[in-house]
Amino acid sequence: MQGRLRRPRAPGGLALLLGILVGGGGAGGAAPAALACDPSTVVLGLDIGHTLARPGATSARGRPEFGFNQALGQTIAAAVRRDGAFRVVVINADGTMAGLTQRPAAARAAGATVFLSVHHDSVQPRYLQTWRGETGTGPVIPYSDRFSGFSVFVSAANPQPRESERWGRAVGRALVAAGLAPTLHHAEPIEGENRPLLDPALGLYRFDGLAVLRAATMPAALLEAGLIVNRADERVLASPAGQDRIARAVVGALHAYCAGLPASPEPPGLSSSEAPASARPVPMAPAPGRESGPAIEGKGSRESGEAMPPPGESWTPTFFPPSSTPQAPWPR
Repeated sequence: MQGRLRRPRAPGGLALLLGILVGGGGAGGAAPAALACDPSTVVLGLDIGHTLARPGATSARGRPEFGFNQALGQTIAAAVRRDGAFRVVVINADGTMAGLTQRPAAARAAGATVFLSVHHDSVQPRYLQTWRGETGTGPVIPYSDRFSGFSVFVSAANPQPRESERWGRAVGRALVAAGLAPTLHHAEPIEGENRPLLDPALGLYRFDGLAVLRAATMPAALLEAGLIVNRADERVLASPAGQDRIARAVVGALHAYCAGLPASPEPPGLSSSEAPASARPVPMAPAPGRESGPAIEGKGSRESGEAMPPPGESWTPTFFPPSSTPQAPWPR
């Protein structure tokens, strides 16, 4: 049974979030730790994933991923500017920049010192079903309610792999502190997935083949904000409240990154003999050279499924479900 929609908590705001991220603060109102860096030197290069011509995944209600990426990117940029501590430059704002390596190059030219590529997620074809929308009379559209949550990807082929991991951890921690939960389905040992999981609690993965991360000269991460093929999650990911919740978390991540929140030298569970090899966190290590793998942008399937849901089926909104929500058996 899926959990109910978890709404943002009203009290505390960004100050409480920062207190959690940098190890201080709480309900008592303690101020966040002093920044270890000059925030005016931190410039976020915010990449809007995919393009109008190649819009990425299709949501459970037939909407292209690019629209979700663009809306969330605009919300994040507005939140960063409203916070006032950092600068932000938006890359591919109009959806016409096709070249993946152009994006980090454009960010660097604009003075970006840290990079985040914004995406929304899908699943492999084996998990897709089809439906005809709430009315049952619309076009046949693939969906999957099996998985729910965010994921963050970093690459050891980036020239700053340790800082990229530190940035990715800051993003994951901020999302968790905002009450969101990660998905672990990208670590499944199946075709199209099997990504090394650096930290299951933060939804942090290593994926060296992502072109925008390999090509970036600054610390870089890719955020899959949630699964738009999940019918309940799509509703909230499309909502201003859901987008604002993620945007506030990204602002918190920037503050934590600037404050020097350390990445663990060895992710928890690395030496656990009980965990299967595919489930153990994998430490980041500088790559001896740039990988020549394919220029991969997204990770989800774009194909349709088969089975129709039973007539009159209903579900409970689950953005994002607590860990008790059933997911696919993992690892298999």
